[in-house]
Amino acid sequence: DLEVSTEEEKDTGDVKDGSLLKAKRKHKKKHKERHKMGEEVIPLRVLSKSEWMDLKKEYLALQKASMASLKKTISQIKLESKMETNGVPTTSEIKNEKTNSEEGCPQEKVNAAGPQFVSGVIVKIVSTEPLPGRKQVRDTLAAISEVVYVDLLEGDTECHARFKTPEDAQAVINAYTEIKKKHCWNLEILSGDHEQRYWQKILVDRQAKLNQPREKKRGTEKLITKAEKIRLAKTQQASKHIRFSEYD
Repeated sequence: DLEVSTEEEKDTGDVKDGSLLKAKRKHKKKHKERHKMGEEVIPLRVLSKSEWMDLKKEYLALQKASMASLKKTISQIKLESKMETNGVPTTSEIKNEKTNSEEGCPQEKVNAAGPQFVSGVIVKIVSTEPLPGRKQVRDTLAAISEVVYVDLLEGDTECHARFKTPEDAQAVINAYTEIKKKHCWNLEILSGDHEQRYWQKILVDRQAKLNQPREKKRGTEKLITKAEKIRLAKTQQASKHIRFSEYD
């Protein structure tokens, strides 16, 4: 009986030692986590109003300098892009670029009055099945004539395409047989009352778009958005260049 009791006490002691060891490890782990969290937390400071205002001025000055540097970089990228595309820019182009970057003024809107009525430039397209996307329709027609605009809603079986001149619209009608081989479309140039009503629709749609409330962005947000677009464009352009080593 004494031997059995001793064995049981020994087992109980081992269990206690194991539990104690686990508890110590757990406590140590929690202590480390608390210490780590304490390092990540930014300590709070009590400031007087004058100190707070000084820090605010310092922050605004740094922000202004940062935005000015970003503007300069964007202008330089645009200038380099123009030089790569069109050769050396003219003095007037450089002057305009400088003015736009300094003042942040948007370029003058082209054709602010909207599209002007021209007879014989609207082609109506009717399909037996839902038309493909606007881009696909535009690409098909652009292979024949210059397309100004395609008025199409997703899933529609009918749309309108506006061309620059009546001759461009007529060229598409003349190529009807060729288009018919790939697409089940019926084409016609609008005239008379149908044409007048469609031009009225253009003006009404445009006015409705102009009257829509626009989300106002601060200058800083606009600049950051512009910089992000340039960065994405540069990344996409870089990914297009495939380089082969001399060992390939």
